[in-house]
Amino acid sequence: MNDDLQDALARLDAAHAELQRRYAADRDLVLAQERERTARELHDDLGHRFTAVGLSLDYASRVADPAAARALTLGCPVSECGLGSQ
Repeated sequence: MNDDLQDALARLDAAHAELQRRYAADRDLVLAQERERTARELHDDLGHRFTAVGLSLDYASRVADPAAARALTLGCPVSECGLGSQ
């Protein structure tokens, strides 16, 4: 009976070690997927914002508006350059 108990404990320890290994692997996979999703969202959002900024700068460089030209050359926020009040 003692040998049976030791065998059962050994199998239980092996099963526990396997579960811990699988848990760690699953956790690493979930973290990698979350990092990938976050990076994709940041890339999409920043790409959209940079495109909008580029278009705004292009427009400001073509408009004969002194406030827009000043904002373009100074790089000041819209609220500080008087563009937001028009």
